[in-house]
Amino acid sequence: MQATNFWMADVKWDQEPDVREVKRLYNLLPVDSRTALRGLQELAARGSLAAALYIATYFDRQTEDTRDEAECIKWYRKAGAMGSRAALYQLGVKLFTNGNLSGAEAAFKDGADKEFSPSMYRLACIYIDKNDEVYRPKINSLLKKASKKGHLFSTRDYMSRLLSGKYGELERIMGVLMIPVFIFRLCTFIGRAIIKGPYLDETGYA
Repeated sequence: MQATNFWMADVKWDQEPDVREVKRLYNLLPVDSRTALRGLQELAARGSLAAALYIATYFDRQTEDTRDEAECIKWYRKAGAMGSRAALYQLGVKLFTNGNLSGAEAAFKDGADKEFSPSMYRLACIYIDKNDEVYRPKINSLLKKASKKGHLFSTRDYMSRLLSGKYGELERIMGVLMIPVFIFRLCTFIGRAIIKGPYLDETGYA
């Protein structure tokens, strides 16, 4: 996954039906959204993942008063089904925010099965809320895997769990050893946020 491209990382541009047209329509969105959306929908029907993502993020970025949440969720779901792990993650976030916890869990699990670290983290959080004791092996496994992928928040939470001492002295020592790793990743995250604005990679999404 490219460090500066969270949303479009799973787009295979060489397999897009019309790269020039999808980019033209994306640039048209702020000027003539109706025409642009109609064109993007046609491209999505032809198999354009980029078009589906552009539509989903367009609806998502509207103000709360004007946002069509149903359309937003519909297009994140479509983009997820077309292969976007970022769309599956954002679908889960949307469903969770709207109170659909089972739907959110399913979306995050789908993303976690595809080794997407933000989805692993959010799925672990759902398990923590459900029952930390019952789901402890799954929680620790998800946080550990996401941490190995460089995910900042998973590193923080997994480190904190090890430092708690609940899992034994060896694990507590492992937690201590993770402290400099977490500090380094936090500094990297802050640096990227300053330099690249909102265009972070998957390691910075929670």
